[in-house]
Amino acid sequence: MFPQLLKEKYQENNLPTPKTVNDMLKEAWGCDFYKETALMVLRFDRTFHQSYMQGISIHSTCTAIDPDRAATLIKQYTPHPEHRSALLQILQSRPTDDAYYQVTYRETDYYPLRWLRALGSEVEILLPWDLRQKRAAEIQKTKNLYQ
Repeated sequence: MFPQLLKEKYQENNLPTPKTVNDMLKEAWGCDFYKETALMVLRFDRTFHQSYMQGISIHSTCTAIDPDRAATLIKQYTPHPEHRSALLQILQSRPTDDAYYQVTYRETDYYPLRWLRALGSEVEILLPWDLRQKRAAEIQKTKNLYQ
């Protein structure tokens, strides 16, 4: 099954070139180059990060940040005041020596979501709020299967 956007581009005889696709793949984490991008902020436990994550490349837009930068991004990218306040409280409750990253990703792209699911409790999504809530609901649904 092909995405509607690509079907339309094909019908218009206007498919993106391989260079265009490669350039778009470099802009954000994910394979669905035609999807919208968003900012994600992740937190890894310090010990897990040192043992398994340090030195690997998630994507070229993925950069290590400190907790202060994470707070700034939360303030900047969380428009709903209650959500922003909740995220800032969560951030304050986490160890400052944990590893924090920001990454641009493709919204609803299966690849980043699958990667995050595979890490389970070793990763925490701080931004965006909606993705954090979606992931929490998935975890609850999975937990319900085992009760």
